[in-house]
Amino acid sequence: MKYLVKSGTVRTEKLIEIWTAISDEFRQIIHDIDSNYEFDLQKEVFADDKKILAAIAIVNQLRVRRNEELISILKNDLDFRLNYVDLSRDLDLTLKQIKFRTIQLRLKDSEQKELSEKKSDKRFTEYDFMEQLDVISEARGYHIKIDDLTVLEYTAIYNRFKNDLERKLRNV
Repeated sequence: MKYLVKSGTVRTEKLIEIWTAISDEFRQIIHDIDSNYEFDLQKEVFADDKKILAAIAIVNQLRVRRNEELISILKNDLDFRLNYVDLSRDLDLTLKQIKFRTIQLRLKDSEQKELSEKKSDKRFTEYDFMEQLDVISEARGYHIKIDDLTVLEYTAIYNRFKNDLERKLRNV
């Protein structure tokens, strides 16, 4: 990540943030389905976790005192479709739904972590990139010079190569 800094010093957290933005953009440009799915799972886990925590806090608050605004948040924002007329019974049902959502959250989290572990085993190195570029060059019939190539050009060439390859494999 040191190559991201042209001069001066930058906090590590900021470099990680910048690198994440760059890699997310690259992942989207090359249509990396596996990474997109993993990233979407990661976002879902984060959002669901926040919703579960909010729901638990609201249930705890409603156990103390009825509050129509909090009930509205449970029903409309957090998607708990109960009437909350019999507050005690409906809060018990809400907690059961929260437990179910927590199980779903854990399954998503496990799947995301498993995908992440598999991906970390397959670190894409500079050598891998050079090898990939060589294969693409050979398929195109001419040498692609890395120094003359922008990231956007590379992703366009990579996507076209991948699409051509997939089309040929379908026709076999």
